[in-house]
Amino acid sequence: MAVSWSWAWGPETAYELETMGWNWEYGHPTFGYPENTITYTYPGSPPRYAWAQDKNGSFDSFDLPAAISFSPDGWFCAPIYAAGAQDLGKKMISVYGATSAREISVVTDSYITGEFKLMINNVEKGTWSVTPEDWHYIALKYSMSSAAEWGAEVFVNGVSVASGSTTPLNGETNGYYKCQGSHSPTYYGQFIIYDSLSDSGQIPRYVTRVNPTLDTTSSGSWTPVGEASNFAALSSSFDTTTYTNNPSADSGEMVVCKVSGALGLITQLGITPSVIDGITLHCWASGSGLNGRCGLSDTGDILTPGDWDNGFEVTPHINDPTYCFASSSARPSDDAYPWVATSPLFVKYEVI
Repeated sequence: MAVSWSWAWGPETAYELETMGWNWEYGHPTFGYPENTITYTYPGSPPRYAWAQDKNGSFDSFDLPAAISFSPDGWFCAPIYAAGAQDLGKKMISVYGATSAREISVVTDSYITGEFKLMINNVEKGTWSVTPEDWHYIALKYSMSSAAEWGAEVFVNGVSVASGSTTPLNGETNGYYKCQGSHSPTYYGQFIIYDSLSDSGQIPRYVTRVNPTLDTTSSGSWTPVGEASNFAALSSSFDTTTYTNNPSADSGEMVVCKVSGALGLITQLGITPSVIDGITLHCWASGSGLNGRCGLSDTGDILTPGDWDNGFEVTPHINDPTYCFASSSARPSDDAYPWVATSPLFVKYEVI
Protein backbone atom coordinates (compact mmCIF):
# COMPACT_ATOMS: atom_id res chain seq x y z
CA MET A 1 0.00 0.00 0.00
CA ALA A 2 2.31 2.69 -1.28
CA VAL A 3 4.09 4.17 -4.26
CA SER A 4 4.75 1.24 -6.58
CA TRP A 5 6.54 3.27 -9.29
CA SER A 6 7.44 6.92 -9.87
CA TRP A 7 9.22 8.85 -12.58
CA ALA A 8 10.87 12.25 -12.94
CA TRP A 9 11.77 13.23 -16.49
CA GLY A 10 15.34 13.88 -17.58
CA PRO A 11 16.91 14.82 -20.94
CA GLU A 12 16.41 11.34 -22.42
CA THR A 13 14.76 11.19 -25.86
CA ALA A 14 11.92 8.86 -26.82
CA TYR A 15 14.42 6.65 -28.65
CA GLU A 16 16.55 6.33 -25.53
CA LEU A 17 13.55 5.68 -23.28
CA GLU A 18 12.28 2.96 -25.59
CA THR A 19 15.38 0.90 -24.75
CA MET A 20 14.02 0.61 -21.20
CA GLY A 21 10.51 -0.44 -22.18
CA TRP A 22 8.62 2.77 -22.90
CA ASN A 23 6.66 2.54 -26.14
CA TRP A 24 5.95 5.47 -28.45
CA GLU A 25 3.71 5.10 -31.46
CA TYR A 26 6.25 7.28 -33.22
CA GLY A 27 9.38 8.44 -31.41
CA HIS A 28 10.25 11.27 -33.76
CA PRO A 29 11.57 14.27 -31.72
CA THR A 30 9.08 16.61 -33.42
CA PHE A 31 6.15 14.80 -31.78
CA GLY A 32 7.55 14.06 -28.31
CA TYR A 33 10.58 15.47 -26.52
CA PRO A 34 12.03 16.44 -23.10
CA GLU A 35 11.37 20.06 -22.16
CA ASN A 36 13.14 22.14 -19.50
CA THR A 37 11.32 25.47 -19.93
CA ILE A 38 7.78 24.58 -18.83
CA THR A 39 8.30 22.31 -15.82
CA TYR A 40 6.40 21.16 -12.75
CA THR A 41 8.81 22.42 -10.12
CA TYR A 42 9.28 23.94 -6.67
CA PRO A 43 11.58 26.63 -5.21
CA GLY A 44 15.01 25.16 -4.60
CA SER A 45 14.47 22.25 -6.98
CA PRO A 46 17.42 20.89 -8.94
CA PRO A 47 17.10 21.20 -12.75
CA ARG A 48 13.91 19.53 -13.96
CA TYR A 49 12.29 18.42 -17.18
CA ALA A 50 8.78 17.74 -18.42
CA TRP A 51 7.72 15.62 -21.38
CA ALA A 52 6.06 17.47 -24.26
CA GLN A 53 3.80 15.21 -26.32
CA ASP A 54 2.20 16.67 -29.42
CA LYS A 55 -1.36 15.97 -30.59
CA ASN A 56 0.05 14.57 -33.81
CA GLY A 57 -2.88 12.65 -35.30
CA SER A 58 -2.11 8.95 -35.42
CA PHE A 59 1.23 9.17 -33.57
CA ASP A 60 0.34 10.95 -30.36
CA SER A 61 0.46 8.30 -27.63
CA PHE A 62 3.02 6.45 -25.54
CA ASP A 63 2.94 3.59 -23.03
CA LEU A 64 4.78 3.58 -19.73
CA PRO A 65 7.32 0.74 -19.33
CA ALA A 66 5.78 -2.72 -19.53
CA ALA A 67 7.86 -3.82 -16.52
CA ILE A 68 5.82 -1.65 -14.13
CA SER A 69 4.02 -3.82 -11.60
CA PHE A 70 0.38 -3.43 -12.62
CA SER A 71 -2.14 -3.04 -9.82
CA PRO A 72 -5.83 -3.65 -10.66
CA ASP A 73 -6.75 -1.15 -7.91
CA GLY A 74 -4.77 2.04 -7.36
CA TRP A 75 -3.90 5.50 -8.62
CA PHE A 76 -2.32 6.91 -11.78
CA CYS A 77 -1.20 10.50 -11.12
CA ALA A 78 0.41 13.14 -13.32
CA PRO A 79 0.65 16.94 -13.32
CA ILE A 80 -0.48 18.03 -16.78
CA TYR A 81 -0.05 21.36 -18.60
CA ALA A 82 -2.32 21.94 -21.61
CA ALA A 83 -0.59 24.24 -24.09
CA GLY A 84 -1.89 25.37 -27.47
CA ALA A 85 -4.84 24.05 -29.44
CA GLN A 86 -6.78 21.10 -28.04
CA ASP A 87 -7.69 17.97 -29.97
CA LEU A 88 -11.04 16.59 -28.90
CA GLY A 89 -11.61 13.06 -27.65
CA LYS A 90 -7.99 12.36 -26.66
CA LYS A 91 -7.10 10.08 -23.72
CA MET A 92 -4.56 12.06 -21.68
CA ILE A 93 -4.00 9.33 -19.06
CA SER A 94 -5.43 5.82 -19.22
CA VAL A 95 -5.31 2.54 -17.35
CA TYR A 96 -5.78 -0.41 -19.71
CA GLY A 97 -6.94 -3.87 -18.73
CA ALA A 98 -4.97 -6.34 -20.82
CA THR A 99 -7.45 -9.20 -20.49
CA SER A 100 -10.64 -7.32 -21.27
CA ALA A 101 -9.10 -4.66 -23.57
CA ARG A 102 -11.16 -2.12 -21.63
CA GLU A 103 -9.91 1.05 -19.99
CA ILE A 104 -10.46 3.85 -17.50
CA SER A 105 -9.34 7.23 -18.84
CA VAL A 106 -9.19 11.00 -18.46
CA VAL A 107 -10.28 12.27 -21.87
CA THR A 108 -10.62 15.66 -23.57
CA ASP A 109 -14.26 16.36 -24.33
CA SER A 110 -15.47 15.52 -27.84
CA TYR A 111 -17.17 18.90 -28.38
CA ILE A 112 -16.06 21.54 -25.84
CA THR A 113 -12.54 22.95 -25.80
CA GLY A 114 -11.12 23.14 -22.27
CA GLU A 115 -13.47 20.51 -20.87
CA PHE A 116 -12.45 17.01 -19.78
CA LYS A 117 -14.29 13.88 -18.80
CA LEU A 118 -13.92 10.60 -16.96
CA MET A 119 -14.54 7.57 -19.17
CA ILE A 120 -14.99 3.98 -17.97
CA ASN A 121 -15.16 1.46 -20.79
CA ASN A 122 -15.89 4.34 -23.20
CA VAL A 123 -18.88 5.51 -21.15
CA GLU A 124 -18.82 9.08 -19.82
CA LYS A 125 -19.07 9.35 -16.03
CA GLY A 126 -18.49 13.07 -15.36
CA THR A 127 -17.01 16.28 -16.77
CA TRP A 128 -15.01 19.28 -15.52
CA SER A 129 -13.02 22.22 -16.89
CA VAL A 130 -9.47 23.44 -16.20
CA THR A 131 -7.67 26.64 -17.11
CA PRO A 132 -5.20 26.23 -19.98
CA GLU A 133 -1.54 27.22 -19.85
CA ASP A 134 -1.14 26.08 -16.25
CA TRP A 135 -0.18 22.94 -14.33
CA HIS A 136 -3.01 20.81 -12.93
CA TYR A 137 -2.35 17.74 -10.78
CA ILE A 138 -4.55 14.96 -12.22
CA ALA A 139 -5.04 11.93 -9.95
CA LEU A 140 -7.02 9.03 -11.42
CA LYS A 141 -8.23 6.62 -8.74
CA TYR A 142 -9.32 3.39 -10.39
CA SER A 143 -10.63 -0.07 -9.48
CA MET A 144 -10.57 -2.94 -12.00
CA SER A 145 -10.29 -5.97 -9.75
CA SER A 146 -14.00 -6.82 -9.50
CA ALA A 147 -15.86 -8.70 -12.19
CA ALA A 148 -19.08 -7.13 -10.91
CA GLU A 149 -18.15 -3.46 -11.01
CA TRP A 150 -15.36 -1.15 -12.10
CA GLY A 151 -15.11 2.26 -10.49
CA ALA A 152 -13.06 5.43 -10.77
CA GLU A 153 -12.72 8.94 -9.36
CA VAL A 154 -10.74 11.91 -10.66
CA PHE A 155 -9.13 14.55 -8.45
CA VAL A 156 -7.76 17.81 -9.86
CA ASN A 157 -5.35 19.68 -7.58
CA GLY A 158 -6.61 17.61 -4.65
CA VAL A 159 -10.35 18.16 -5.28
CA SER A 160 -12.73 15.45 -6.49
CA VAL A 161 -14.30 16.48 -9.83
CA ALA A 162 -15.86 13.28 -11.23
CA SER A 163 -16.61 9.68 -10.28
CA GLY A 164 -18.60 6.72 -11.50
CA SER A 165 -18.75 2.98 -12.05
CA THR A 166 -19.80 0.45 -14.65
CA THR A 167 -20.34 -3.28 -15.00
CA PRO A 168 -17.45 -4.89 -16.92
CA LEU A 169 -17.08 -8.35 -18.37
CA ASN A 170 -14.48 -9.49 -15.83
CA GLY A 171 -11.92 -8.35 -13.29
CA GLU A 172 -8.36 -7.57 -14.32
CA THR A 173 -5.06 -9.01 -13.20
CA ASN A 174 -2.84 -7.54 -15.92
CA GLY A 175 -2.64 -4.17 -17.60
CA TYR A 176 -0.57 -1.12 -18.43
CA TYR A 177 -0.56 2.68 -18.31
CA LYS A 178 -0.86 4.95 -21.35
CA CYS A 179 -0.83 8.67 -22.26
CA GLN A 180 -1.97 10.54 -25.34
CA GLY A 181 -1.10 14.03 -26.49
CA SER A 182 -4.25 16.15 -26.57
CA HIS A 183 -2.76 19.63 -27.08
CA SER A 184 0.10 21.07 -29.07
CA PRO A 185 1.75 20.01 -26.93
CA THR A 186 0.56 18.34 -23.72
CA TYR A 187 3.21 18.57 -20.98
CA TYR A 188 3.51 15.73 -18.46
CA GLY A 189 5.40 16.85 -15.36
CA GLN A 190 6.05 13.43 -13.80
CA PHE A 191 4.26 10.17 -12.94
CA ILE A 192 3.33 8.39 -9.71
CA ILE A 193 1.56 5.02 -9.52
CA TYR A 194 0.08 3.87 -6.21
CA ASP A 195 -0.96 0.26 -5.68
CA SER A 196 -3.88 0.63 -3.28
CA LEU A 197 -7.19 2.48 -3.12
CA SER A 198 -6.34 3.41 0.48
CA ASP A 199 -3.36 5.52 -0.65
CA SER A 200 -3.71 9.30 -0.72
CA GLY A 201 -2.96 9.73 -4.39
CA GLN A 202 -5.05 12.87 -4.62
CA ILE A 203 -2.46 14.85 -2.64
CA PRO A 204 -0.09 16.59 -5.09
CA ARG A 205 3.53 15.48 -4.78
CA TYR A 206 6.81 16.26 -6.52
CA VAL A 207 9.05 13.57 -7.99
CA THR A 208 12.73 14.58 -8.14
CA ARG A 209 15.77 12.74 -9.40
CA VAL A 210 18.63 12.10 -6.98
CA ASN A 211 21.92 10.53 -8.03
CA PRO A 212 24.70 8.40 -6.52
CA THR A 213 27.49 10.53 -5.06
CA LEU A 214 29.91 8.02 -3.49
CA ASP A 215 31.21 4.51 -4.12
CA THR A 216 30.79 2.30 -1.06
CA THR A 217 31.20 -1.39 -0.22
CA SER A 218 30.96 -3.68 -3.25
CA SER A 219 31.78 -7.29 -4.03
CA GLY A 220 33.25 -8.42 -7.33
CA SER A 221 35.31 -6.62 -9.96
CA TRP A 222 33.27 -3.61 -11.08
CA THR A 223 35.03 -1.15 -13.38
CA PRO A 224 33.47 2.16 -14.47
CA VAL A 225 33.32 2.86 -18.21
CA GLY A 226 33.04 6.42 -19.50
CA GLU A 227 33.53 7.92 -16.03
CA ALA A 228 36.21 7.81 -13.34
CA SER A 229 33.99 6.20 -10.67
CA ASN A 230 31.06 3.81 -10.42
CA PHE A 231 28.75 6.40 -8.88
CA ALA A 232 29.36 8.83 -11.75
CA ALA A 233 28.87 6.11 -14.37
CA LEU A 234 25.59 5.07 -12.72
CA SER A 235 24.12 8.56 -12.33
CA SER A 236 21.32 9.81 -14.57
CA SER A 237 20.70 10.71 -17.25
CA PHE A 238 20.51 7.36 -19.00
CA ASP A 239 23.44 6.98 -21.38
CA THR A 240 24.58 3.67 -22.86
CA THR A 241 28.17 4.96 -23.08
CA THR A 242 28.58 5.23 -19.28
CA TYR A 243 28.18 2.17 -17.05
CA THR A 244 30.07 -0.10 -14.69
CA ASN A 245 31.29 -3.45 -15.96
CA ASN A 246 31.85 -6.81 -14.28
CA PRO A 247 33.31 -9.17 -16.92
CA SER A 248 33.12 -12.39 -14.88
CA ALA A 249 30.32 -11.83 -12.40
CA ASP A 250 29.36 -14.51 -9.91
CA SER A 251 26.09 -14.87 -8.04
CA GLY A 252 25.93 -12.53 -5.04
CA GLU A 253 28.33 -9.93 -6.41
CA MET A 254 27.04 -6.37 -6.32
CA VAL A 255 28.00 -2.75 -6.79
CA VAL A 256 26.77 -0.35 -4.09
CA CYS A 257 26.71 3.45 -4.11
CA LYS A 258 25.56 6.06 -1.62
CA VAL A 259 23.06 8.61 -2.90
CA SER A 260 22.54 10.99 0.00
CA GLY A 261 25.04 13.58 1.19
CA ALA A 262 26.02 14.78 4.66
CA LEU A 263 22.52 16.17 5.23
CA GLY A 264 20.77 13.07 3.91
CA LEU A 265 18.36 13.52 1.01
CA ILE A 266 18.15 17.28 1.65
CA THR A 267 21.48 17.71 -0.12
CA GLN A 268 20.02 16.86 -3.53
CA LEU A 269 16.34 17.68 -3.05
CA GLY A 270 17.07 21.34 -2.40
CA ILE A 271 14.37 21.54 0.29
CA THR A 272 13.40 19.81 3.53
CA PRO A 273 10.27 17.84 2.60
CA SER A 274 7.75 17.20 5.35
CA VAL A 275 6.68 13.87 3.80
CA ILE A 276 8.36 11.38 1.47
CA ASP A 277 5.85 8.88 0.07
CA GLY A 278 8.40 6.64 -1.57
CA ILE A 279 11.56 6.19 -3.61
CA THR A 280 11.93 4.40 -6.95
CA LEU A 281 15.31 3.21 -8.22
CA HIS A 282 15.57 2.84 -12.01
CA CYS A 283 18.25 0.56 -13.40
CA TRP A 284 19.46 -0.64 -16.81
CA ALA A 285 21.66 -3.70 -17.34
CA SER A 286 23.06 -5.51 -20.37
CA GLY A 287 25.18 -8.61 -20.83
CA SER A 288 24.80 -12.36 -20.74
CA GLY A 289 24.78 -15.11 -18.18
CA LEU A 290 23.27 -14.54 -14.74
CA ASN A 291 20.16 -12.59 -13.81
CA GLY A 292 20.27 -9.44 -11.74
CA ARG A 293 18.20 -7.02 -9.70
CA CYS A 294 18.49 -3.59 -8.12
CA GLY A 295 17.72 -2.57 -4.55
CA LEU A 296 17.38 0.29 -2.05
CA SER A 297 18.66 0.56 1.51
CA ASP A 298 18.94 3.10 4.31
CA THR A 299 22.02 1.41 5.81
CA GLY A 300 24.01 0.07 2.85
CA ASP A 301 24.85 -3.08 4.82
CA ILE A 302 25.35 -5.84 2.23
CA LEU A 303 25.66 -8.46 5.00
CA THR A 304 22.10 -7.83 6.20
CA PRO A 305 19.61 -8.76 3.44
CA GLY A 306 16.71 -7.38 5.48
CA ASP A 307 18.16 -3.88 5.14
CA TRP A 308 17.30 -3.87 1.41
CA ASP A 309 14.11 -3.55 -0.62
CA ASN A 310 14.87 -5.43 -3.83
CA GLY A 311 13.19 -5.20 -7.22
CA PHE A 312 12.26 -8.08 -9.51
CA GLU A 313 14.88 -10.19 -11.27
CA VAL A 314 15.71 -9.54 -14.90
CA THR A 315 17.71 -11.38 -17.54
CA PRO A 316 19.97 -8.78 -19.19
CA HIS A 317 20.14 -8.74 -22.99
CA ILE A 318 23.50 -8.84 -24.74
CA ASN A 319 22.88 -6.09 -27.28
CA ASP A 320 20.67 -3.58 -25.48
CA PRO A 321 19.82 -2.51 -21.91
CA THR A 322 17.18 -4.34 -19.90
CA TYR A 323 15.13 -2.27 -17.47
CA CYS A 324 14.43 -3.12 -13.83
CA PHE A 325 13.39 -1.07 -10.84
CA ALA A 326 12.82 -1.20 -7.09
CA SER A 327 10.41 0.91 -5.04
CA SER A 328 10.40 1.51 -1.30
CA SER A 329 7.82 3.44 0.72
CA ALA A 330 9.63 3.15 4.05
CA ARG A 331 13.14 2.63 5.34
CA PRO A 332 13.94 -1.03 4.53
CA SER A 333 15.82 -1.64 7.80
CA ASP A 334 12.59 -0.93 9.69
CA ASP A 335 9.36 -0.59 7.70
CA ALA A 336 7.72 1.13 10.66
CA TYR A 337 9.71 4.29 9.86
CA PRO A 338 9.12 6.30 6.67
CA TRP A 339 11.83 7.97 4.64
CA VAL A 340 12.62 11.44 5.97
CA ALA A 341 14.63 14.37 4.65
CA THR A 342 17.75 13.38 6.60
CA SER A 343 17.64 9.68 5.65
CA PRO A 344 20.75 8.11 4.15
CA LEU A 345 20.07 6.27 0.87
CA PHE A 346 22.08 3.51 -0.78
CA VAL A 347 21.48 1.77 -4.13
CA LYS A 348 22.81 -1.45 -5.60
CA TYR A 349 22.82 -3.73 -8.60
CA GLU A 350 23.21 -7.38 -7.62
CA VAL A 351 24.01 -10.47 -9.67
CA ILE A 352 21.63 -13.34 -8.83
